[in-house]
Amino acid sequence: MGREPADVRALDDEEERTMSESHDAESRLAHASRVATQELHKQGTPDYDPRAHERAVEAERKAAEAVRAQREGTA
Repeated sequence: MGREPADVRALDDEEERTMSESHDAESRLAHASRVATQELHKQGTPDYDPRAHERAVEAERKAAEAVRAQREGTA
């Protein structure tokens, strides 16, 4: 029950950082998807703003690309 070698701790830190970044990217994608869906459901109502919907869809696309890039980078 001694201390771990420095290289093992460094690997653990790297894995933790990668997992945290992956979780952050996935959280951003989930949020962007919710916003895009909310904007979509406003269609046909006075609250609908096509520009807001377009921005939400673009944000969702970028978030999905970030998740995809993160997964490819860790694979």
